[in-house]
Amino acid sequence: MDDGRWADLCLESEELCLDKNFTGAYDKVLLVLHEMTDIYGENALELVYPYLLLGDIVLKQNHLNQAEETLSLIKWILIKESSNLDKELTLSHNARMEKLYCFLMIKHRSFEQAMSHACRGAYYCSMLLGPEHIDTSQFYFHIGSIINNDTWQPAESSLLDSKDKGLGMFNKVTDIWYQFLTDKMHNGSLLSCSQSKMQEGARMLQVIAEIHMKHNGRTQPPDGRLLQARGLIAVELGMYTEAYKFVEYAQNVYLKTLGGDHPATTDAQNLLSFIRESIPSTKFD
Repeated sequence: MDDGRWADLCLESEELCLDKNFTGAYDKVLLVLHEMTDIYGENALELVYPYLLLGDIVLKQNHLNQAEETLSLIKWILIKESSNLDKELTLSHNARMEKLYCFLMIKHRSFEQAMSHACRGAYYCSMLLGPEHIDTSQFYFHIGSIINNDTWQPAESSLLDSKDKGLGMFNKVTDIWYQFLTDKMHNGSLLSCSQSKMQEGARMLQVIAEIHMKHNGRTQPPDGRLLQARGLIAVELGMYTEAYKFVEYAQNVYLKTLGGDHPATTDAQNLLSFIRESIPSTKFD
């Protein structure tokens, strides 16, 4: 079995995990680990990536002991092989590992530790891709989610201040995705994003919308950029009816709060025209 085949199996495992077929995902990544161990030996640096996939799968199955063992092994390999890793691969592996540790700590309801892992993950991802990258935004989302958890309050911080900081993190996530999706619409050939990342982005934006509604109720107008970002991501996912509804709602918000001549209103109107003119009418059924 060659590297290309292993890469294909890892991709298939990720897709199965996304579809919640955890047994199928587990079997494929385990096959890769067995094959690679035969070639490279136990605890080789080359095994880190499939081990990261394995850690993600068992975490989603709530096999917390196995997840912790897998993450400890990954951490040990990265320390042992640190001199053999280039900077980019080190940052990439560490960012993914911190994300999984964050999830593990959340499941253990150890929110202080989860916050530490999320912050470290944001640091590694920022160093690798930049602070405004969509991959970095997932760590801002986790930080915001931890802060907004009703059962956790950071030391030496008022509840009001912490909630405001959490909403600030969510606003940053919204801004990053709005900018990325707008740029992608105008320069689609230059920007790529996997379907799984788009789905994760859609999930984050949905959660953010729900939290905004919980905090603001109907006393404040909804966030037009959030609505428009959800519309743009729905287009990318082929959910055209939903996309049109989000963007139309965003346009109405802009009209009421900013006026018809504002660039944001015009942008939303142009996007509505794009959806209506570019997508076959059958897609709106």
